[in-house]
Amino acid sequence: MIHIDTDTLAGIPAAISSQLNMTVIPQYIIIDDRSYRDDFEISPIEIVARMKKDGHLPHTAAPPPSLYYPVFSEKNLK
Repeated sequence: MIHIDTDTLAGIPAAISSQLNMTVIPQYIIIDDRSYRDDFEISPIEIVARMKKDGHLPHTAAPPPSLYYPVFSEKNLK
């Protein structure tokens, strides 16, 4: 059985990822030294609005291993 795990930067709509039973882990978006969980604490619309207002691009950071571990360990147990 194949299972796809991805992060929010893949841009896969929630309806499709749900239909395909994909696990989506949030990336971290950093704006003005504040970190937001992508699609949970800040939306793509808010990110674009901030970029237009501030005039600079946000940065991203990889999610911590603590978010990946439960996903991968669950798959290995089956």
